[in-house]
Amino acid sequence: ELHGKYDHSHVLASHDLGRTWHLGGIATRGTNEATIAQLPTGQVLLNARNLVKPGGVRVLQASVDGGGSWGEPWTALREPRNAWFSPSGCHGAMVATRRGALFYTGPDTAGKARVNVSLSTSSDGGRSWSCLARLHDGPSAYTSMCRLPATAAGSPTLGILYAAGGPRDHYAKQIRFVRVRVR
Repeated sequence: ELHGKYDHSHVLASHDLGRTWHLGGIATRGTNEATIAQLPTGQVLLNARNLVKPGGVRVLQASVDGGGSWGEPWTALREPRNAWFSPSGCHGAMVATRRGALFYTGPDTAGKARVNVSLSTSSDGGRSWSCLARLHDGPSAYTSMCRLPATAAGSPTLGILYAAGGPRDHYAKQIRFVRVRVR
């Protein structure tokens, strides 16, 4: 079952610094709130919230033509699953380093609540992921992430913004920012 049979992630692209825009490829049905990253190979990776029941995992697709079309989807990365109403999941964020490492932030849970925002990494183009760090225990939700200038030692640094709640909160009620140095 889908939440809205017409939900599809897609990209809008500009090749003239934003003066004009065109619709790129449309991702597989049941995707929403996507984040994209370009790998050093030129390949673009789309990582989307999964609205297809039973949910619980994100949907990824790769493009070899700059987002003009998308290859076969696969699933990876846990996200909240809600069995009582649609949609499940939660928005997340993804970036790639110049060396090709991918980083993703979002709630990491097999349960139904939006909790435990974590930082995960992939070194194989998003096919498999491992958790690097839990950024917040408890209620937490939408994230945004960017690469910051590298440290003097050359280590990449990520800036991560996320919604967070306290131990007695049912929902995330604050916005927090952290810097994370990665290898």
